[in-house]
Amino acid sequence: GNTISHVTLQRFFENEYHEKTHNDLRFLKTLDKICIFLGFKDLNSYIENYKKFKKISKMTLEAYDREKIKYLNKKEI
Repeated sequence: GNTISHVTLQRFFENEYHEKTHNDLRFLKTLDKICIFLGFKDLNSYIENYKKFKKISKMTLEAYDREKIKYLNKKEI
């Protein structure tokens, strides 16, 4: 279905899911529905997007650090 029960959401946000639950098909379907609600095609799409964002963020921070080092080196001269 296209709905998530309020009890499921309550459990999800109150961290009542345990590690053994993460492999449960119902839990994965809940995550899938939440990702769809957030505008992604499905859970896999969300994960791919997250990995790309994380990679870009890391590259951005590394570039920032390089520029900061260049700036500090110029300032010392």
